[in-house]
Amino acid sequence: MNQPSEDIKRWTARRKAAAIIEIIKGKTAAAELARSHALTVAEIERWMDDFVSAIDCCTREVLGYALKRTGRAKTAERALEEALLARFGTLRGAPPNMLLCHDNGWVFGSRLYRALVNDFGLKQEYITPYTPQQNGLCERFIKTFKEEFCWCNHFQSIDQARLKLRA
Repeated sequence: MNQPSEDIKRWTARRKAAAIIEIIKGKTAAAELARSHALTVAEIERWMDDFVSAIDCCTREVLGYALKRTGRAKTAERALEEALLARFGTLRGAPPNMLLCHDNGWVFGSRLYRALVNDFGLKQEYITPYTPQQNGLCERFIKTFKEEFCWCNHFQSIDQARLKLRA
């Protein structure tokens, strides 16, 4: 049996999270990390997609968001609940069959998230795979958020980032 080389290390979820925190704290840059581990900057940036937002496509208003170290269904649920409370004042006050459009991230397809969306009386719609331009408003907001908030500030912890975001 061939043993894997000591030089080859797997990018586990914990290791990815630690790398993202290093970028957020300003200890390294995405390009530097990518170069040192023979990865692309796009791969590194995909790991940073732990920010979930809910945007009204008509008013372009950010109604809800959640920031976590790990992308889970609970993070998306929190953003959705915050958006519903901001817009309607209650979790079940949305018009019948209101459309909720998002990408094909595994978070939005989880049983837990789909059950919550159905419970709130919302209708889910997924964009066509590999066509982020269909969800351009959210994609651009997330890019701007990363450029003007994440990469310009040095945070000691995820809690510090949340506090600054709320300010």
